[in-house]
Amino acid sequence: MKKTILLFDMDGVLVEPRRYRASLQSSMDFFGKIMGWDFLYPGEQTIAWFESRGIISEWDIAPIYMACVVETVLETYPGLPIPQEFTTFCEMVKRAKIPKPAIHAENIVNQLPSIKKAGFTYCDLVLYMVASGPARAAFPRLAGTALINDLLQHSRIVQKNLITRIFQEVFLGQNAFENTFHLPAICLDRNTERIVDPQLISNEWNIALKEAWENGLVDPVIITARPSAVDYPAGEGRIEFSPEADIIVDQLGWNRFTLIGQGQLQYAADQMGCNSVDLIKPSPVHVLGAIGTTITGSLLPSLQAGWDLVNNVPTTFYEGFPELDVHIFEDSPVGIRGAAKAVDMLEFEGMTVNLTKWGIATDENKVKELQKMGATVVPTVNDALARINIG
Repeated sequence: MKKTILLFDMDGVLVEPRRYRASLQSSMDFFGKIMGWDFLYPGEQTIAWFESRGIISEWDIAPIYMACVVETVLETYPGLPIPQEFTTFCEMVKRAKIPKPAIHAENIVNQLPSIKKAGFTYCDLVLYMVASGPARAAFPRLAGTALINDLLQHSRIVQKNLITRIFQEVFLGQNAFENTFHLPAICLDRNTERIVDPQLISNEWNIALKEAWENGLVDPVIITARPSAVDYPAGEGRIEFSPEADIIVDQLGWNRFTLIGQGQLQYAADQMGCNSVDLIKPSPVHVLGAIGTTITGSLLPSLQAGWDLVNNVPTTFYEGFPELDVHIFEDSPVGIRGAAKAVDMLEFEGMTVNLTKWGIATDENKVKELQKMGATVVPTVNDALARINIG
């Protein structure tokens, strides 16, 4: 019997990530004000452009954009010294009363790798490419300095990257941040934590999917890069286990559906001896784990089997799996790329899998990149669901 699995990205598909965007803006503006500027956030169009390039995590977007700002200031004022720390640089800019220059981040980022590579966060990949030469021209003044390391290193560790620390504090709010990471608040932004992400999936379709699931017609699944909570003694300060995806799951009433977020992937990575960036989209393991967990109800064996496939390790995990009709709903090409790879691997294992790619976007850059991946692009997830026979 054929099984229909609906794989949903979260941000830009199920909800509008307004709280994330506001947190990104507040975090960037926080550093802009230290530099003596009224604001630093470049606007939604620039952030959408980053996402169209496959740079989808705020933990990458914020440090990369800050590096672009620093590089631009150093280019405009070549006599400035280059300190080791970003906060020192910000204070130096303010003391020198340097006005905010025009920042053309797109020109810099266009010289960087266009996609993530398994095993690297995007910030790690940029550091590697700058240090080893291929992307050195993107940051000619920052290359080889301690300052670029301070900006881009440890972008997933709150205790070691100040930009990430400020972002997490703004997003979670003071109390949740201090309780989660046991660090004192710095930014003291109290407005962003009150923002509720608007729901993009209509109430009608939300109800219809739940009814279809109850009747055994479809299995909705969330695959997201958001951190997510796992009942697991992970240790203090692990950013991957912050309950950010869970907020949306509760909001939608999707608690009975499978969720594969950063927390689930990091938990599996800890058990399997790899890194969570090896498992998260565009790695096919993210989709393979979601499909396996949906069918078997077992998270860790499903992710282990996907990891085995990627590493050419023989596995019998997929024996007896039914024919699959898989739909993926994404607002950027990253997840679609991973899903396509996952389906290729399953078909090589002898399974019959039909994959339908849905791009959810109206931004011109995003539409173009999604169409390159062979996705049918529609404005909302509701438009896509209306074109699917879910019984």
